Amino acid sequence: MDNKPLDMLIVGQGVAGSVLAWEVLSRGGSVRIIDNNHEHAATKVAAGLLNPITGKRLVKHKYLDSILPVACSFYRSLEAFFGETLLTEHEVLRIFQTEEEKAKFERRLKNPDYAPYLSEAYPPGAWGEGLHDELGSFKIKPAYVLDTKRFLACMKQYFEQKGVLQCETFDHAHLRTAPAGVLYKDQAAKMIIFCEGYQAKDNPYFSYLPFSPAKGDILTLKTDVALPEEVLIRKQWMVSTQEGVKIGSTYNWDVLDEVPSERGKKSLVKAFYSIMDTKDAPEVITHEAGVRPATRDAHPFIGMHPEESRVGIFNGFGARGTLWVPFYARQFIDVLNNEGELHADVTIARV
Repeated sequence: MDNKPLDMLIVGQGVAGSVLAWEVLSRGGSVRIIDNNHEHAATKVAAGLLNPITGKRLVKHKYLDSILPVACSFYRSLEAFFGETLLTEHEVLRIFQTEEEKAKFERRLKNPDYAPYLSEAYPPGAWGEGLHDELGSFKIKPAYVLDTKRFLACMKQYFEQKGVLQCETFDHAHLRTAPAGVLYKDQAAKMIIFCEGYQAKDNPYFSYLPFSPAKGDILTLKTDVALPEEVLIRKQWMVSTQEGVKIGSTYNWDVLDEVPSERGKKSLVKAFYSIMDTKDAPEVITHEAGVRPATRDAHPFIGMHPEESRVGIFNGFGARGTLWVPFYARQFIDVLNNEGELHADVTIARV
């Protein structure tokens, strides 16, 4: 292996690691990605949804007007590069669960910062008899769905062709740090950035950060029930894909493994019936589980270790990774090149 120092070692080839590596390479830098070649836990339960208004409080991220265009431009450029369809525009049809949620929506609609992303409220039954929308619904747009598995497969193939992907389980015992850089086994680099997903909670450099990883189950269903083209959200999300109807995902903070749970399956089948007004039983085609690298304040952890200036982290994006990562990868590389600064709510200096 070449001993010439790389610009960056990256641990993990999930969405965060892939986008960060792409950003380094696109700027003419050198990189090596160390990945265990295991299907990434967060990707298993990711909707790949780029949704501008989220949560029961219908929150718009304060930097959304910058973040969303960067994400769309990034994925569209990859589509052109790979000759693959990765990003599909889907409006979100959100079904009111409570009167409180409906009242929150009405207040948001009057806010000029939110109004461009929201439709007027639709009355119950506006979409036919197939939905449980007794309180009505509204649309969120524009919104998009990224095919995360295809995206990662394209990136992996590209990194393999470039000779920058090293398939092995990273071993912290082989990492040496110095003021001028790092050495992992016999590979020297100016810095190392950890993008290892929820496993960062056990990273000796960053275990002090308040991660709050959450396991989730996701189902792919076969059903004869006709679904609208939109992504449906009523607590859970549901979307029709080429593979089938995907619905997800659950949240479990107590059991952090990638084993599909019967409890999660039952919860999602119940969610299907809470969205669709039908007695037809869907067939479960696949049942997957994974762990999201979430944080307690729902913002990612980005930056260099306070005592080890050559050791950094780019992680903790949770369910919003596909939306946030392209923007913050650019911002992070700018910071590392002394050309900018991180938003205060994502830097690890906030902890």
